[in-house]
Amino acid sequence: MKVEPTQEEENLLQVLHWLRKAMQDGDKKDKFLDLWIAFDFLISGESSERLFTDEDKEKLTEFIRSKDFIFSDAFNERQKDAIISKINMLNDSPIMERFSQLIQTLNTSFSADEISALKKMRRKRTDIIHGKKDISVNEGELSKMRTILERLFVGKINALKCQERLPISQ
Repeated sequence: MKVEPTQEEENLLQVLHWLRKAMQDGDKKDKFLDLWIAFDFLISGESSERLFTDEDKEKLTEFIRSKDFIFSDAFNERQKDAIISKINMLNDSPIMERFSQLIQTLNTSFSADEISALKKMRRKRTDIIHGKKDISVNEGELSKMRTILERLFVGKINALKCQERLPISQ
């Protein structure tokens, strides 16, 4: 490479690493988790509309802490801290929302079956990552997940190629 890679290019290299690992190493559960790491790298940088500015969140926080808050006496400090913690996360986009944003950006689509399978696998990911319960993964799920990731990966590569062809505005 002649220049330093961009963060997006670095993320694509990570996608390749985790896809390769998912195909070559570990049992089905390991492969499944490796595919989700690749998925996270693919959707990084995607976000939904910021509904609340930092100023908006600060106003909400101040209001929760103020005596004007109608429920001020109904909540203790720990409860108010929990509410404020959630306020600070108001613009955080869930994984599936970032996925939707990416497929819009790439102008691609997936079948209802693929989306349904991805959502099912997302629940399995949540279960195992957060220690809710053990999961089983079959080869069909791994194959479907790889196919989805590969299509997204190719779409992102093509998008990067198109960006390189555009003249740099000054």
